[in-house]
Amino acid sequence: MKAFRNWLLLLLAAGYFVNFLDRGGIAVAAPFLARDLHLDKVQLGLTMSAFFAGFVLLQIPAGILADRLGCRRLLIGGMAWWSAFVALTAAAGSFLGLTVIRFLFGAGEGLYPPSSLKAVSGCFPARRRAWANGVLLTGNYLALAVAPFVGALLIGSVGWRAMYLAFALPGAVVAFLLYRLYRVPAPPRTAARRGDWRRLAGVAPLWFLTGSWFWHFVAYWGLLTWLPTYLYLDRHVSILKMGWGAAVPYLGGIPGMLLGGWLADRLGPGRRRYTVVAASLAGAALLAAVYYTPGYLAAVGLLLLAVFCFSLTPSAVYAVPVDILPPRYAGTGLGLVNSLGMVSGVVAPTAVGLLVHATGGYAAAFWFLSLAMVLAAAFMALVREAPVRSLSVWEAFGGPVGWPRWRGACLGSLGGGPSLPARGDREGYAAAGAGWPRWQPQS
Repeated sequence: MKAFRNWLLLLLAAGYFVNFLDRGGIAVAAPFLARDLHLDKVQLGLTMSAFFAGFVLLQIPAGILADRLGCRRLLIGGMAWWSAFVALTAAAGSFLGLTVIRFLFGAGEGLYPPSSLKAVSGCFPARRRAWANGVLLTGNYLALAVAPFVGALLIGSVGWRAMYLAFALPGAVVAFLLYRLYRVPAPPRTAARRGDWRRLAGVAPLWFLTGSWFWHFVAYWGLLTWLPTYLYLDRHVSILKMGWGAAVPYLGGIPGMLLGGWLADRLGPGRRRYTVVAASLAGAALLAAVYYTPGYLAAVGLLLLAVFCFSLTPSAVYAVPVDILPPRYAGTGLGLVNSLGMVSGVVAPTAVGLLVHATGGYAAAFWFLSLAMVLAAAFMALVREAPVRSLSVWEAFGGPVGWPRWRGACLGSLGGGPSLPARGDREGYAAAGAGWPRWQPQS
């Protein structure tokens, strides 16, 4: 079992590498794609945002399907789907065509995060879960370090269309390996009922976590999608210098992701948020300093440190829903947090494009991204990391679950209903899975 879970973790990390390699291609190709398709900065931002619109729409359905049908089908199908649309990007000939392709590409990638995170959480115990998430997500930053440099080489030699054809191949390979090697029985179809995601509506920690994740990704995607264009047009560097300048900062994400997972496990369930708060505030300060740093190498160095701070946070964030929810709601909770957090991907590229277009420079954009990280820290500080005591319907609509006492311990009574969960909820918790604590009254 241990050998299987380690190999599965590496294979899923390879899937994340492909996931971010493919989505990172647009950032490298953006200046040249905009030139060939005659796109202004607002249109370019909208094409970037179209990916996230498709991505967000599939997150909650993907989490529900992962809970009901298992992860294998979603992992393989999603990877095959998005790889096809990466290849089709090479055929885009207009703003509308590119936007539609990007939307469908994002829909395919939206199947991957909830199913892969649920697969990992099912294989690793709680004391190793954040570390496993860190290893899984290192594929993100490795891809973001590789994509700008390799993409710049391919664009300089064969053009951006051929780059997209080349980027589609690794996804087909990893999908085939998952099909051949990932063999686990699917869970019973009754593992989660239709509409169960609505029962999470009153879990307050999920909403604060989602708020933090939203603002984190405003900064993350705003930087990722516009960094190569900023370096090329504002810093006035060559294509190759732009490539390595956009690649090097993401090398800081690899040790950051591993260290973040280790720290989150070291702090343990109930205290994982401290890593996120500290790292977000540090990242905010570094982002604000980048624009005012005249030297190119110094600016790239600050970006590397900022990305290092960014990467300390995901392992802890993705561990919290699994810590506080019953096992049969884990995939749905992850999908909910990721989908609503990823709405930022629809907002951030367009918002940065509008700010650059309106001000004629990038100073306002960097201040906007820095403020986003401050808000991410503020929302995370409000997260109460304790197993939710009930998912009863009256609490979902009358009083949220998990609100800290100083912020309104009696909110539940405002909506009416009993102060104890129904017996069916307690039985459901007990049947949810081994190791999940039975319902306990609040002390």
